[in-house]
Amino acid sequence: MYNDRGMLNTYLLGVSYLYQGDMINTQKQIVLAFEYFEQYQLTSNTRGIMGLDSLQAILLNYLEFTGFDHNDDLFINVVNILNEVVLRTKKDFPDYVSDYEIKMVQIYKMFSDKKYNEVIASIGSLITSRKKETYYQKDQLSRILLNMALIIAQIENKQELSIELVNMAEPLLIWNELEKTHSPDKMNTYLQLAKIYQSSNKTERYHNAMKEAKMVYTTHYDTLKNSFYAPMFEQNFQLSLIKDYQK
Repeated sequence: MYNDRGMLNTYLLGVSYLYQGDMINTQKQIVLAFEYFEQYQLTSNTRGIMGLDSLQAILLNYLEFTGFDHNDDLFINVVNILNEVVLRTKKDFPDYVSDYEIKMVQIYKMFSDKKYNEVIASIGSLITSRKKETYYQKDQLSRILLNMALIIAQIENKQELSIELVNMAEPLLIWNELEKTHSPDKMNTYLQLAKIYQSSNKTERYHNAMKEAKMVYTTHYDTLKNSFYAPMFEQNFQLSLIKDYQK
């Protein structure tokens, strides 16, 4: 049913598949999220904030876990729908959307539209607006910095700028003892760092990041050995990264 609980279930299923590296079923949930938002636009009087928040979360999780990959067939659609979801949430539930969230999604949209100069110009103001944070919000700031670094790493001749953002993000990445070996978020974060380091020819930092990611992968090997993540730990991963960033 196209209601708030249905949207929440789409988010929960989608994230579960994503953490397992099941990209086929993840993408099915993403397409379902598109359908839910289309229905929301038609009959919004029957929807609440939980549904919109769930849609925003699954779309953003997908972009983060796939590294804002321009070559992903769903990338442009995900960005466009995410932008519409945030703007619609701002319209229907203005107290639930901050200005920085809108700015962040607008940057994703600029990147999707390949307006790279606008992306770079907008990132500085976004980061400046988020720097005065409490300890609790540092994790959120590190995620913003890493997302921006992933985006800039894909812009020609801007890899060193992405490294500057990573250098700001890394001190804010804090993992407890259980997360160091068990957290899919930790594994994915270091896979993202590895992509950025590879694009900038930071070989030692690339290998260190892959070592951190592999600790989680090894812990959950039986679950992840046939997953979306498995090829990233093979010997040809480094060559595939070079190929990706030369496109």
